[in-house]
Amino acid sequence: GLLSGGEKRRVALCSMLLSKPDMLLLDEPTNHLDAESVDWLEQFLQRYPGTVVAITHDRYFLDNAAEWILELDRGHGIPWKGNYTDWLTQKDERLKQEDNQEKARQKAIQKELEWSRQNAKGGRTKGKARLARLEELQSVDYQKRNETNEIFIPPGERLGNAVMEFKNVSKKFGDRLLFDNLSFLVP
Repeated sequence: GLLSGGEKRRVALCSMLLSKPDMLLLDEPTNHLDAESVDWLEQFLQRYPGTVVAITHDRYFLDNAAEWILELDRGHGIPWKGNYTDWLTQKDERLKQEDNQEKARQKAIQKELEWSRQNAKGGRTKGKARLARLEELQSVDYQKRNETNEIFIPPGERLGNAVMEFKNVSKKFGDRLLFDNLSFLVP
């Protein structure tokens, strides 16, 4: 008989693990696995002596199998020690710290702008230093986080005019006619 998706995944996983590689690259390793297989995989990975790189959206798997997480944020990789729950806690702290730093930077910019407005004709040396400080504060590259959790995927090119077309379709159940000579197009 034919193997199901889960059976194919288990066979491929067993074949790979039997080869004893130094590094495992796992892309959504829990997809198509039943709960018992996921539990076995988590336990295996906890004892695995090599390096494991897993890309997954399975937070329970991450909680049970991960020792550290690499977060990709605004073009940078940020390593976090611990499992998924630890990462959530640490990330929350980092985001609060980032927000506080940005608020302090904005406050300092406002203070320097106010000073430069009030002392436009003031002392040259002190004025130059304050303007340099303002330029420095404004030049900091602050990237806002994209917290929408949405990825924009532009619509692809249309490949045809019809998804399905039905011409003169009829359907009966026993002697009972459900519909007869039905024609329609699904664009």
